[in-house]
Amino acid sequence: SSAASDVYKRQGKAKITAFEFNVPVGGPVVPHTHSFPVLIMIQQGEIELTQGGKSYIYKAGDAFVEDVGVVHESKNIGDVPVKAIVVAMGVEGQKIMTPVK
Repeated sequence: SSAASDVYKRQGKAKITAFEFNVPVGGPVVPHTHSFPVLIMIQQGEIELTQGGKSYIYKAGDAFVEDVGVVHESKNIGDVPVKAIVVAMGVEGQKIMTPVK
């Protein structure tokens, strides 16, 4: 079975949460992890995601999934605020993100 289905079986009822997330010009998103899949759809702006020692650039119209259990961070590298739709495919009672120091 897949890792995602193992998480749901082990930890409870699946819960999907969707919301808009904004990052100001030059603003960072602190290093963090997810224990379940999180889909990001960029609506406006340009963001650089760094995870697993590699950097990726995403612009309006792009979508990506942040790796489960991998520390990652991002920064708005454009000249307008980033607006993104976030869809977290988690479980009831579990945090969407866990900051890492």
